[in-house]
Amino acid sequence: MQDGANPSFIRSLKLELNKDPEYEKLIEYYNHTKCDWKLNMRVLPVSFAKESRAMLGNCKMILESGLLAIDPSFDKLIVSLRIAVANEMCKSNNLGKLRP
Repeated sequence: MQDGANPSFIRSLKLELNKDPEYEKLIEYYNHTKCDWKLNMRVLPVSFAKESRAMLGNCKMILESGLLAIDPSFDKLIVSLRIAVANEMCKSNNLGKLRP
């Protein structure tokens, strides 16, 4: 999955994978033929605004399971991911709201 807010990156990624970079036309075609386009594409453009909780949860699970490692020299990335996960957990538990 790739954040749908950056179409040029999605096109570049699809080109690298020898896939059709005109993914919007493919999605339109699959919708017209009533096929689930998500089952037919390797790179899925998603709305991070809508899928952030699931994406962060998956990222956390993959990192904690050891399937993916981030070099410690990317300390800002690691801290940012931890903060994003913590913030999302607070939102889901309504802990992010100030209470009188």
